[in-house]
Amino acid sequence: MTQRESGILLCLVGPTGSGKTSLARRLKSEFDGTLDVAVSVTTREKRPFEVEASSYFFVSKEDFKKMQSRSELFESEEVHGYWYGQKKAILDAVFTKKIDVVLDIDIKGAFSVKKGYPDNTIIVFLLPPSLEVLRERLINRSPVSEDELQKRLATASIEFQALQKSHKQKLSVDYILENETLEFCFQELRQILLTERKRYARLSLEYVKTQCFLGMVQS
Repeated sequence: MTQRESGILLCLVGPTGSGKTSLARRLKSEFDGTLDVAVSVTTREKRPFEVEASSYFFVSKEDFKKMQSRSELFESEEVHGYWYGQKKAILDAVFTKKIDVVLDIDIKGAFSVKKGYPDNTIIVFLLPPSLEVLRERLINRSPVSEDELQKRLATASIEFQALQKSHKQKLSVDYILENETLEFCFQELRQILLTERKRYARLSLEYVKTQCFLGMVQS
């Protein structure tokens, strides 16, 4: 019996260094089979430690434009001179496969997803404990120039501003988690997912009838 009518689009947003990728992988490892991680498409070059189709789908700008023209991308955005986008087919898995999909995405993209899938999208904003901790994480994460560091910090500032502007708006963040330690943050995120899976509107009627012992009652 199918427990849910559809899955959840769990958008993890926050500055680079807030732990989005690590948390997404942890969720994938624990809930494999009922949860997948959306892999974005990008035009930037692959870094030595990245894996094609796991970290990103790396494509040329020409191929990216072709995907846009064929409406294969749900949303796309230019960041620091490179294009990023989400494949629509991956998002549709919440309906076709009834699984949850985690997106490592910026806040603007998350709001686009929520606008397109309002009943299925949950946005979690991951906060570093402080700006100084964020700076340290960015420096220790991978070799980065001072110019690149300042760009990432500026992007983080823009995301924080968007977070504040969205307060109590229709398109808003649903949860805020402070990622002081990855393990504690993961346990909080895990609980959010489990709770959202039990939201009544997402459960199938047949499942509800069975669980409530109403299968014997003629509807």
